[in-house]
Amino acid sequence: MRNVARIVETPTVTRKEVRPPDAAEARIMLKTARTAHPA
Repeated sequence: MRNVARIVETPTVTRKEVRPPDAAEARIMLKTARTAHPA
């Protein structure tokens, strides 16, 4: 039940707050990419 609620509420929250999480995720992705691909 909780998982379903989270999946249902996730798209709405993401759409309303697209920019703030995007920046955080972008930094995490960059850090992960650098760690995974040290070039």
